[in-house]
Amino acid sequence: MTSIQGIARIEDAEGKPRLALLRADGTWHVALLESTLAQVLRNIDESSDIRSVLATLAECATPLDDTPNSPKWLAPVDLQECWGAGATYRVEPADLETMRRDRPPYAAAYEADRPLLFFKAAPGRVAPPDTWIAIRPRSRQTIPEAEIAILISPGGHVVAATLANDVTALDLELENSLYQPQAKVFDHSLALGPYWNFGDSLADILGTPFTCRVQRSGETVLEQTVDPARLTRSTDVLAAYLSEATTFHDGAVLLTGGGASVPPGFALAEGDQIVMEHPLLGTLVSRAEAPQK
Repeated sequence: MTSIQGIARIEDAEGKPRLALLRADGTWHVALLESTLAQVLRNIDESSDIRSVLATLAECATPLDDTPNSPKWLAPVDLQECWGAGATYRVEPADLETMRRDRPPYAAAYEADRPLLFFKAAPGRVAPPDTWIAIRPRSRQTIPEAEIAILISPGGHVVAATLANDVTALDLELENSLYQPQAKVFDHSLALGPYWNFGDSLADILGTPFTCRVQRSGETVLEQTVDPARLTRSTDVLAAYLSEATTFHDGAVLLTGGGASVPPGFALAEGDQIVMEHPLLGTLVSRAEAPQK
């Protein structure tokens, strides 16, 4: 088997979850692995990395004969909590003055040594690729936030990266910063995927700009470019703060923060298609829906 580039969770023809391994040549090796992603992460220690763990598992696995060319993606988490980071992208001096005036808690977090971290989603609330993300009930301005997410081992090491849509009820967050948990945490407020990339260096991934487009009735109503090279905090530092007082036996996911703002008044509408594209991480597509409670 050629070297392994990434790992995904997919659904097979019988509706069972499988671990799919992406080869360096771009083809998928769908294996009948007993292991979950959590078990894979638990096997990583100081003397091994995720490549060697997966290579060992792949040698013992039985490939499926009907490996799909277009897998039915599952969310790339099983038991991992998902957390977020904020105020992580470089702010120009004039914009920082505005932030100090209009959003002082976020300005203070931006200038502090300790990063702003928050709980985002339990694994069961994460939207898989090619499915829907939610427009929050009782929100007038739910927006997408295109981010890079990192996968953290139980030992606190960053082992892989993927795309993330940190869906946010911006109007609630702006109304009162103490409302941030309500603005960030709701059903299908996070999409991840399509797969975890550990074959490319994290430096290359974070050094590569990526895009986010919102398409409505065939027209592009929002187009953003995010440059993760503008991150002011390293992923190792973010992972260390997340792990300093909390144990993640099954690993964890951490979103590294939003690096592009939306125009004033922009809000997702039902039926919008959100397309995130990164040259090294692939494409994450979601559609916006307004669930009724």
